[in-house]
Amino acid sequence: NGVQGNMPWITAGDNGRVEIVFYGTTGTQDPTTSSTNQWNVFFAQSLNAADREPVFTVSQASDHIMHVGPICNVGILCTGGTRQLLDFFQVAIGPDGLANIAYADTGASNGTSHISYARQNGGPLALTNPSAVTCLPIPVLTSVVSRMTHGTAGNFDVNMPLPPNSSPRGVECRSGTAGNYKLVFTFTANLTSVTSASVSSGTGSFSSGTIGPNPNQYTVNLTGVADQQYITVTLNNVVDATGASGNIVSPQLGILVGDVNASGRVDAADVSSVRQQTLQTVSTSNFRNDLNASGRIDAADVSIARQDTLHSLPSTP
Repeated sequence: NGVQGNMPWITAGDNGRVEIVFYGTTGTQDPTTSSTNQWNVFFAQSLNAADREPVFTVSQASDHIMHVGPICNVGILCTGGTRQLLDFFQVAIGPDGLANIAYADTGASNGTSHISYARQNGGPLALTNPSAVTCLPIPVLTSVVSRMTHGTAGNFDVNMPLPPNSSPRGVECRSGTAGNYKLVFTFTANLTSVTSASVSSGTGSFSSGTIGPNPNQYTVNLTGVADQQYITVTLNNVVDATGASGNIVSPQLGILVGDVNASGRVDAADVSSVRQQTLQTVSTSNFRNDLNASGRIDAADVSIARQDTLHSLPSTP
């Protein structure tokens, strides 16, 4: 087709479907030395590359001249050519079967090198069964807490730190009746719907879930949650008011009844802490000592800490 090619890259789709990109010029001068050659990115596609005589269609992918002058591709042995384009050139096939091309670009006036991107917007696909994709983000999660009501003292939360601050992990030290626990997920935007929730790791079962108590929150009720473990919960197909959607996975929450100081082990330090707070009013500073969430720190909480002494999590929080 009268085009000189340089620096080709190739990728393959389904059987017999091949795509090649290359820098091309219609100039007739030596591409490694000529200062007048004008270059574009070209895209060649074959749907029968496995045949004896494959057919390729070639089209221009760049919307402007991306380089003027010589191209040298022999590294440090270059004498008259330019190395401005480096070796930054790739083509990849997306799940929708369309080609995505990244290439170096010096501009028509040999300006500062930068990266340009071109995406196929029509024509035959490299995949016979492409899948639709969306560019919408997933809903943004801002916090996950384990919430219990401590009698008339009210609700108190154990935080489950999110990445990148997810170490150390949160530890729920309170005793949920029959292994019942409540997780509250909070998002930046109000929620439209959540299809379901499930325990994705650990022992326990999803009991029920609902949007609330605030419109940007979702509450998950769990049952049968075992002690001395880490548990993770996944919200399936969360959709918010911005149109963002996706599955949301919680950070790991340690379940270790009696571990008041969240060390990953129940020992004398936890028992001592509960004793020191006995008969004190439950507050944000000592609610972890109210192990049975009764709203009162008393001998029953001391007894729970004693009974669970030497219990531990599989690894440190």
